[in-house]
Amino acid sequence: ATTCGYPTVFTLQTQAPAWAHQRKGMAPAFSGRNVDNAINSDHCNQVIQDLYQTLNAFDKADKTIDLAQLMTATTIDLLGAVACGGMRFNTLIGEMNRLLQAEEKGIEMGLNLSQGADVLRLIEPCLREFAGARLMNPYRKYYSFLFKEARKATTCAKHLMNLAQKILNDYYTKNPQNNQQEDQSILGRIANSKVYKTNAHRAADVVTLLVAGYDTTSYSLSFLLYELASRPELVNKIRTELLASTEDFSPMLSRCIKESMRLWPVAALGSARSLTEPLDLGNGRVLPAGAICSIPFYPLFRSMDIPFVNEFRPERWLDENQLPLLNSGVLPFSIGKRNCVGQSLASAELKLVATSILKHYSLELVTPFHTTYFLTLKPTGGAVRLRRRLSLSHH
Repeated sequence: ATTCGYPTVFTLQTQAPAWAHQRKGMAPAFSGRNVDNAINSDHCNQVIQDLYQTLNAFDKADKTIDLAQLMTATTIDLLGAVACGGMRFNTLIGEMNRLLQAEEKGIEMGLNLSQGADVLRLIEPCLREFAGARLMNPYRKYYSFLFKEARKATTCAKHLMNLAQKILNDYYTKNPQNNQQEDQSILGRIANSKVYKTNAHRAADVVTLLVAGYDTTSYSLSFLLYELASRPELVNKIRTELLASTEDFSPMLSRCIKESMRLWPVAALGSARSLTEPLDLGNGRVLPAGAICSIPFYPLFRSMDIPFVNEFRPERWLDENQLPLLNSGVLPFSIGKRNCVGQSLASAELKLVATSILKHYSLELVTPFHTTYFLTLKPTGGAVRLRRRLSLSHH
């Protein structure tokens, strides 16, 4: 498997020599200190200000919000801020302009014209072709020119690579040679690593960060906020804790995030692992070494031996009788060598966006969501109304 025709840290097999080098080169960028620096940067703060501006526009227009759409825009902008050298994708501003134009012209909402929206339009065909159709039929790549969808995906992949190359070129222009080796940022680690054979290989990893980082975080945020929108008592509890904290910390919010990710794991089909040794299942059943085992998170997390397993109950994360099983069994980022390399960033983004919204806005569930699945579990068809709390400043 490749990304835009190039092997990356996400597509290389674990036993491939290059995988370990690329993983080792990228992992330090996601250390606690580096993630904190990225999340607290001026670039991230600008995204949050854009989020406030967009939410205020929806509030003023008395419009409901599709959380999956809004959180996708937010996450793409955050990835531009923290993983793409502070690039301004302006997806949230595009969402707000789309709303305002629709209000002024009395027409249905059309496409928003922002670079972030362009990125999303480029990613979708690529995922459907390269992570969908070609996985189902490995021979498709040899006659892909016959299919309109495949030709479109190839064109979109080229545009994504061009964008990634531009991001890298801007980085090299803004950062003098003598400062580059000291840069521990996500983009800096990719741009300066000696593991990559060419800049095209680097660009492929930048594309992979965008593809792998936007929907998982955005849909996790959406599920969380949908659950909280129907539970105003939890929202008030979280807000009270946030206001009382000097570091925007809410124990209740932490429990709600864990419970939401248990109930709605975005990576619903989990991961697959190859056994390094035989696994005895008992009763004479043995899986041989080399067998590939699928670990689907959605049924796994919902079949645990805990009370009300299919209900959103964040208080269970305080129950000493349930905690051992929860802590050992609920692993939405997976474990081992192939765990999510960006999980620290994803967790920080979850906390940042959820805190920013819950501290300053009330939520009302207008339309319950239902779920769809293509590579990730997604809430769709839902709607909430967010109201700005007038007693608080947004600064």
